[in-house]
Amino acid sequence: MKLLRHLSVAQQLVVGFGVALLVLMAQSLMGFVNAGKTLQIVRGEAAQAMAHHAFSLDIQNALKDEELHLRRMSVQMDGRRIADEAQGAREAAERVTKALSQLAQSGNGARSQPLVQELSELVLQAAPVKDEVIALATALQTDQANSLFDEKLDALSQRRQSVAQALAAAEKQILDSTFASISAQAERDRVMTVILVLVGGQHCCCGGLAVVLKYHASAHGGGARGRFGSGR
Repeated sequence: MKLLRHLSVAQQLVVGFGVALLVLMAQSLMGFVNAGKTLQIVRGEAAQAMAHHAFSLDIQNALKDEELHLRRMSVQMDGRRIADEAQGAREAAERVTKALSQLAQSGNGARSQPLVQELSELVLQAAPVKDEVIALATALQTDQANSLFDEKLDALSQRRQSVAQALAAAEKQILDSTFASISAQAERDRVMTVILVLVGGQHCCCGGLAVVLKYHASAHGGGARGRFGSGR
């Protein structure tokens, strides 16, 4: 403050506006940092959560497709149609295996990891039974294929669908939680920006008012001294 008293009005104006400029630069820097944090969340956690949810839905749909192909295959008597249905079942099974592998490799959350492991075990248990059903249907032994499906594969299919549904629900919950975190971060950034703008505006107004009062006092003081000197 003592230093400012020795400055001219023009110099005080420069200092005041320089401080205001520094405050505005600090606001811009803070906004840039907060925006970077939000963008990092969107690109990282949100992208991963959306991918995991997509994988879980693909697993659920692929299991339904596989069961549908196996059921239609077990009632067919046309060798060509049986081969088409068997190929469709195999492709659906490959989709399940691929999606499970992608979920495991991407490091899904603790809430869904046990479900992924359980579903992987059920897929391994159902694989030899499914292959046997396909072999019987391909040999046109439909009665045996239907019997094996009802006795062994149907229960495994229901369990797989139940776990896949729970997995999709868990991944959806994680996705919703991630977007809620993004919304909260955006709200915090907005509040911080408003606070910085208010503080910066207050500093600018106070600095400008102080300079104006100083200039006004200096101008009137000089005028008074001039009139007093002329009176003498």
